[in-house]
Amino acid sequence: MRTKTFLAGLFALSVAAVAQAQFIEGSRGTGLAASSNAGNDARFLYAVARYSRGNTEYVEGEFNFTARSERGTIMITGRPTRLAIDARTKVAEFAGRAVAVYATPFGPRRVEGTFMARVQDRGANGRGDRDTIAVAFASLSNAQFDYRGLVTDGDLIVVPRS
Repeated sequence: MRTKTFLAGLFALSVAAVAQAQFIEGSRGTGLAASSNAGNDARFLYAVARYSRGNTEYVEGEFNFTARSERGTIMITGRPTRLAIDARTKVAEFAGRAVAVYATPFGPRRVEGTFMARVQDRGANGRGDRDTIAVAFASLSNAQFDYRGLVTDGDLIVVPRS
């Protein structure tokens, strides 16, 4: 009984803390993308937002990206810590620390580094031009990866400051 009461109280405090945060701007998306290079496709799932609590603004979110190319498969998982949005062009650029896992013939290779993503919301649910996504990953050990593609299935949205 005490455990349930404690968990209920913890949940109530969490809800109160989230309710006090004000959403400012952000972007989210999920789907598949294809680049102009044959055989190079990607899957993405991300959400990033800028919030304010009192006089302090902060950025948080999650970024997951998997792509196949002629060199193999790469999976990038990151936590955005920077966010910039252009309201006129509906472009969001976000970046942060990340881990990339490369599939190699000798097994997976895990590399820590940073990622940068640039997404453009060009239409709503299949109307208009296709949304775009570009991802770059770099590490101190010179592991690099770049991707640019069009969203072929799914959607991404950019919500600028209002």
